Amino acid sequence: MGPLTAILLSLLLAGIATAQNAANPLDTKSRVKDLARVQGADANVVQGIGLVYGLAGTGDSPKELSQRMEATWIKTLEQFDVTAKDLQNKNVAVVAVSAEIPAYQQPGTYIDVHVSSLGDAKSLRGGRLIVTPLRAPVGSALNPKVYVTAQGGLQIEGGAAGNLTTAVVTKGGRVEEEVPCTVFGQDNASREFTLILKRPDYNVAVAIARKLNEMPQDIGTSVASIGTEIAKPLDAGRVQVIVPVSYVETGRRPVPGFDRTTFVALVLQQELLLSTPQEPEGVVVINERAGTYGVSGYVTVYPGTVQKGNVRIKIPYQPQQRAVGPNGAVTPTTEPRTASLGDILDNLGAVGFTPADIIDLIRQMDAQGLINGTVRSE
Repeated sequence: MGPLTAILLSLLLAGIATAQNAANPLDTKSRVKDLARVQGADANVVQGIGLVYGLAGTGDSPKELSQRMEATWIKTLEQFDVTAKDLQNKNVAVVAVSAEIPAYQQPGTYIDVHVSSLGDAKSLRGGRLIVTPLRAPVGSALNPKVYVTAQGGLQIEGGAAGNLTTAVVTKGGRVEEEVPCTVFGQDNASREFTLILKRPDYNVAVAIARKLNEMPQDIGTSVASIGTEIAKPLDAGRVQVIVPVSYVETGRRPVPGFDRTTFVALVLQQELLLSTPQEPEGVVVINERAGTYGVSGYVTVYPGTVQKGNVRIKIPYQPQQRAVGPNGAVTPTTEPRTASLGDILDNLGAVGFTPADIIDLIRQMDAQGLINGTVRSE
């Protein structure tokens, strides 16, 4: 780095503002369905314990197998005149089996199933999953119904470079029971449903509620307002919506065939112009082993000083103008102004700091509380 003892990093505020505006245009409309999801219409996880057979000596050791074999599997094997003693050549492994059932998935459809070794098996490559029932997690009100039946040949996740003890059975799970959705309550009798924001934000929650309260009464055939407030923000992450009576009572529907499902679809189609854009979460990710770092979102830094060896890096105060007095006179001030961390790191790299140096400086800035954002390690 040479004999430098101090470096002053100057950032033009106008340039930073321009970059922010370019990254966050205010003239783009967003659909409600892209900003939020409907609570109760969620995917559900089911799980079970199974056996993988057909392994070429890479399965569980006899001791491990005897400890993990469930009575259920012993009884199943005995039906085919197979005992635990017949499984001593490491051709079997006990595995955890799980699957995610999308909302409204109907019986008879097939979904992917994920398998992970529970014992000391070296590899699941080439194995097959014996028929395994999958249920809702323990403690769930849905337990103990069998929602998925899983079986089939395993494929190691990640291919040749993947983990040999985790695998997937593509379309290996048959849905046996539809998982109940609770959009309109456990008894499906409510007129209310809730939108869950994908990224909680008070401004966005308020904007969605305001848009829904101004919504036309039906799909494109009327510009008349519903007339009453149907939506209200509960907090930064939730908006409660009430289905108008006209969509519930048959004789009062504005368009034949309208019902609660139609109204939910109409809500999700609504487009709104966000007066305040949703900023990506400000995160700095560093990987010291790989010597890499990255900034996600707009992360700013307060003025301060950090040091690397004999080189001092000063993040300066930015002069600005403040109007004072009734005649509009202005006077310069030296109030602290935040600067873009991304710009600072680019400047450091341009003058010869190595990635390891920059990571150390990020650590220093974080320790001093200068960074407005989250710093995490991989």
